[in-house]
Amino acid sequence: MFICHFCKKVSKPQIACKKIVTKSYMHQHPFRAKVQKKLGYDKNGRLKIDWIDDKGGRGVMIAQEVNSCTDCYNQYMREKQKSVVEADDNATRKT
Repeated sequence: MFICHFCKKVSKPQIACKKIVTKSYMHQHPFRAKVQKKLGYDKNGRLKIDWIDDKGGRGVMIAQEVNSCTDCYNQYMREKQKSVVEADDNATRKT
């Protein structure tokens, strides 16, 4: 059970909770040497453990997310899609 962030209703038991990301940011993950274990077998059939590097990279980290019921989630997504379409229309008109 959960409380919807938008309509403030308490859900019924066994109803799925939808998560909506409200804040996020870009994050740079650093290179890390020999941190991931790779298991395999050598030619004699014995277990072989190799340590491989994690190359790092960029990604999006979630800073805040809220719980939502299905109805509020669907309404939020429709409004978000509508605002994206309007933003695209405004961008094409300026060029």
